[in-house]
Amino acid sequence: MGIKKNHGQPVKPGQILLRQRGTRYIPGVNVSRAKDDTLYSKIEGVVQYSKGKKTRFNSKVRYATWVKVLPKS
Repeated sequence: MGIKKNHGQPVKPGQILLRQRGTRYIPGVNVSRAKDDTLYSKIEGVVQYSKGKKTRFNSKVRYATWVKVLPKS
């Protein structure tokens, strides 16, 4: 459980970025969520974490962290 790849680290397709229970971290661009809420990379690139607000369906605000993989340039 926990973060396996930190901000700025290179990853390959299919590599696990973090393991979690629930959805504390939300998959962003080029990241997918497995059945057990594990986040993994879809492409080769660099990991980026960003924080922000997410509005729920009942108008309440939730603070979340998005995990993205940016393509290698």
